[in-house]
Amino acid sequence: MAADPSVLCCRHGWGCAPDTAAAVNYLSAAASNAATVETLALQAGLKKGGAAKGELVLAIFELANCFRHGWGIPKDSIAAKQVRPPRPPGSGPAGASL
Repeated sequence: MAADPSVLCCRHGWGCAPDTAAAVNYLSAAASNAATVETLALQAGLKKGGAAKGELVLAIFELANCFRHGWGIPKDSIAAKQVRPPRPPGSGPAGASL
């Protein structure tokens, strides 16, 4: 669901009337469903998780953007930082680790 461009179209009003609250609901459902799939994959013994990992990451990223910009949910920069997954060491801007 998160990778479906219609969720972002719904949020921004691309080709339809914007409905940011519905987009947040869809993204939340996508994150929850993907997290369940990933939990089941890990319980089944898949060490790197299952096929829903990309969906989970994208849904979390887009939810963080909703919190950051106040799209369909009250603006909350603290929640945006807590929702957004941490960046791995060395993935910052060029020269940041020099």
